[in-house]
Amino acid sequence: MNAVRWLLTMGLILLGTIAQAAEPCDGFRIGRYAAPARAGSANSWWIDGPSGVVLVDTQLLPSVTRELVEVAESYTGKKVVLAFVLQPTPERYNGTAWLTEHGVRVVSSEQVVNAIPAVDRRTRENLGSRFRPDYPETLVLPRVFGAESLTVAGAGLDFKVHVLGAAAAKAHIAVQLGSHLFVGDLLANRHHARLEAGALDEWLARLDELRRLGAQYLYPGRGYAAGPALVDKQAEYLKVVRNEIAARHPRGPMPANVEVDILSGIEQRYPDYDNADFLAPGVEALWRKYAK
Repeated sequence: MNAVRWLLTMGLILLGTIAQAAEPCDGFRIGRYAAPARAGSANSWWIDGPSGVVLVDTQLLPSVTRELVEVAESYTGKKVVLAFVLQPTPERYNGTAWLTEHGVRVVSSEQVVNAIPAVDRRTRENLGSRFRPDYPETLVLPRVFGAESLTVAGAGLDFKVHVLGAAAAKAHIAVQLGSHLFVGDLLANRHHARLEAGALDEWLARLDELRRLGAQYLYPGRGYAAGPALVDKQAEYLKVVRNEIAARHPRGPMPANVEVDILSGIEQRYPDYDNADFLAPGVEALWRKYAK
């Protein structure tokens, strides 16, 4: 599929209120499911393969995971057989319990799986009380495929899985299918980034690694699919955030008026970006890091 035709078909994905499917390309078809705002607006991508459907990321709430599966199976007429968890954040791994209960194989790297329990302990009480009973009762971990990059087969397709280090989270994987690359929160398209991990320099290094993979079509954790220029846009965004904080010479606790100035500076630079509520906790975490 040439670039122009791909952009047109990806436009079909993005116009749907919840999901839409592109036309087949290279023997498979890709669709996007975007969670409602109450579940963090996180993307899950689904790949329609010759013998089933593969999900990339599993969503925050069981009701949303169920809807994701229903949408993907309705569009494809096939069963979901495999799911990848790209990083240890609840909107990426929480659907593991529901999917596993319904016979879907859910996998991730050793590094991502090992990081999930600590994240779950920090977030379960807050998120569980907010969403209960629509929240997994217990933590179910993905299966570990290993600690190194490798190829994972599923639905009649071979996925190259790249094991990556810290960035938006403590560990990441990226899933590649030919020239198509699924990256989770390493990239966001017209959405503010999750910055709480406070690892901007490491994140910029991860973006360099994505560039070297040579993918032509990138599928972010939030927002629309895009071409390679999205990596440069993400790098610019991270540098803007870093510079806004560094310009205030972090030292000690962050004064309230300084926080307002930093947040205003970022929002004025990116006025059309969604998920502005991500900024305050991220800026606070970065201030603490740089103040040390």
